[in-house]
Amino acid sequence: MTDAEGTWLELSTLLEGRVGWWLDDEGRQLWHFGLEGASRLNVTVVGAGRVGLFDAHKDDDVKDVQSIRDLAEWLRVHEHEYEGFTELQLQLMDHLLPLQIDEWKEDQGEA
Repeated sequence: MTDAEGTWLELSTLLEGRVGWWLDDEGRQLWHFGLEGASRLNVTVVGAGRVGLFDAHKDDDVKDVQSIRDLAEWLRVHEHEYEGFTELQLQLMDHLLPLQIDEWKEDQGEA
């Protein structure tokens, strides 16, 4: 096993089963954090012992995360800031939910 593969294994061990995290391995393997397909944080291995963390909301790389240990500490402090739905998801729900309720009422013969 290469050092990068070992780092990937450590990363996967940290994130798998953790609420809100999901793996996309089409093309480049990338861990995502977010609800309902939103990708608020992205994490991948960028070298032996090193991980890259991208903050999609700020459209910026978090430069101070250089190891799995640093990532675990960063997540302990900051992960809660990225929980919940994005602003766009909330706007869509505000618009689409009333339409779905009206459609359901029509189907029930209540409209």
